[in-house]
Amino acid sequence: MLKKSTQPNQQLSDMRRILRYITPFWQFKAILVTIIVTTFLDILTPAIIGSVIDTIGNTVAGSPVESGKSLADLLLLPAANWISSTFNYKLPYSILGVYVGAILAIAVAIGLLNYLSRYISAWLSQKATYDMRSAEPREFDSSPGIARQVQGPP
Repeated sequence: MLKKSTQPNQQLSDMRRILRYITPFWQFKAILVTIIVTTFLDILTPAIIGSVIDTIGNTVAGSPVESGKSLADLLLLPAANWISSTFNYKLPYSILGVYVGAILAIAVAIGLLNYLSRYISAWLSQKATYDMRSAEPREFDSSPGIARQVQGPP
């Protein structure tokens, strides 16, 4: 039976010991980067959807398209302006096309990043488990719980 430590100092000590096994790997840093990028993309998607709603409302009302109000506008409106001027499309339609394309691209990117993060995480956890099991037993003598089971049967 595993024993759960209730002391905060012991929990921090256990966490430091576990992190010592996984931080040397570049994959740990890659997981952190994918989490940060995925979070940014998750935040960007509602901003784009809000801009789509505003663009549709302005187009239906016949008023000019407002620009530069959100991060999505700052990132995507130059592409929409280029498409509008190059291919002679009306600006509101090229803006909507760019927004729809961006939403699809973000969805694909989030899916790929989540897959990559899970794959790397599984590899890293297997590698860290192997390293912990192959470590010297006396390294774990001072810690309670799971560490004592690494030594094997008495």
